[in-house]
This record gives sequence, structure tokens and C-alpha cells, in this order.
Amino acid sequence: MKRLVLLHSHDPLVLLKNSLAMPKLLYLLRTFSCSTNPLLADFDKILRTGLCTILNVDLNEGQWLQASLPVADGGWE
Repeated sequence: MKRLVLLHSHDPLVLLKNSLAMPKLLYLLRTFSCSTNPLLADFDKILRTGLCTILNVDLNEGQWLQASLPVADGGWE
């Protein structure tokens, strides 16, 4: 995440969306037996912090919930 902020804002957003926040990866992590792993909360925190840093905005809880939806449902994933 630290290196993504060195790029122009659109490029890291595309990288973040298409590599780290892949919906299929997140689906697998949350539906298999590892769904209760506390590291998932850390992963979400890293994604949220990265998105806030890249976009230069502070997302409240409602905005983050919407951003974490699939694109078809109004989110960025």
C-alpha cells in the first residue's frame, strides 16, 4: 500500500480493485472454514486504509459498506 500512493490515483485504484480486492478471492475467504479467522478483519482494514489513502478521503462505516459491495450493486469491487 505504501508504494501505491506514489502512483497517480487512477492506477493504484485499478490495481487495488483487480488484484487485492478480487470478489472471488473475498468470497472464498469468507465462505470456507477460515471465515472466522481474525486476519480477515486485518485484511479489510488494510483494504480500507489503502482505498482512503489512494482516494484522499475518509470513508465512514456506511460509505465503506457500500464501497465493499460488488460493482453491480453499487460498489467498487
